[in-house]
Amino acid sequence: MKAGNVRYFQRALESQLGAHEALGWSEGARDYIPSIDEAVLILEREDEPQKQEADTRDRWDLLPWAELRDVVRTLTFGGKKPGRSDFGWQRRPRAEHVQAAMRHVTSYLTGERKDPETGLPTLAHAIARLLFVAWHDNNSKE
Repeated sequence: MKAGNVRYFQRALESQLGAHEALGWSEGARDYIPSIDEAVLILEREDEPQKQEADTRDRWDLLPWAELRDVVRTLTFGGKKPGRSDFGWQRRPRAEHVQAAMRHVTSYLTGERKDPETGLPTLAHAIARLLFVAWHDNNSKE
């Protein structure tokens, strides 16, 4: 945190302090406003854990949301087919999902950009199947 930012923040606090003291909200609060140097040290110490935390958080903002929506639409279409429940894919073997993903990728590589049945991107179908494979890898004993 730069000293200039701390000075601005400190001035803002001090400008509000008079009004709060007049209302009796912050009696003796001036004793608790740190010097600029103290405030810089405090804020620099507080910044360190935040930087570490920011580096370990999942970056959901990096997802391409429109393409992810295509995957969700693909799943929605498949879930509406007769005889399929929302989690019917879990009962299908992992190898079946791998084979279906490969068929979709092969279709894409040979020029098919939209699935003829759904009109959705071919790769959205492949991604959906690969997500199922990942789920099996993480959750099943196959």
